[in-house]
Amino acid sequence: MDSRLQNSTNSLAQALRHIYTLDFSPVIERMVRKQGWSRRSARRAVLQYRNFLALRRKYGNANQFIPSVDIDEVWHNHILFTAQYHRDCQTIFGDYVHHHPQALSPSSSVRAQLAEQYQQTQECYKSEFGEYIYAARGNWLVERVLQWGEFIANALRPRAQRMGWDHAATRLKNMP
Repeated sequence: MDSRLQNSTNSLAQALRHIYTLDFSPVIERMVRKQGWSRRSARRAVLQYRNFLALRRKYGNANQFIPSVDIDEVWHNHILFTAQYHRDCQTIFGDYVHHHPQALSPSSSVRAQLAEQYQQTQECYKSEFGEYIYAARGNWLVERVLQWGEFIANALRPRAQRMGWDHAATRLKNMP
């Protein structure tokens, strides 16, 4: 997110109202039919995405928020509905928000930076919404963490241990 947030003609309250009243039914339907999500999990992921958008709108340049795997999946699906996505970005942020997925094999310094940014995202999300971001599809988080590699595992390992997620902490402990 960049200085374009300053260009939004809508107040924060108007932007938040828009975020929480958006019709994501086409996105949810696509996730259920084409990607095998349960409707309940897709709705939960959409709620987390709404909250993520709210954080980005509220804090703008103050933080470099990193989406969870589920939030990122909703974001990808939202982008596919290009006209809606463009209108939503204009209304919420005042300009189009580009998605910049990270490289598949980032350097160790980039991985460390991303892990720290994800941890900051988690803390800010908890502060604003009273809970941490968690996988909408349950144990699926562990499988995706294994796919994402050690930089996410390092960010989640301490949290999993503190929260008593023994099955996840054990899997994450064995990550390189």
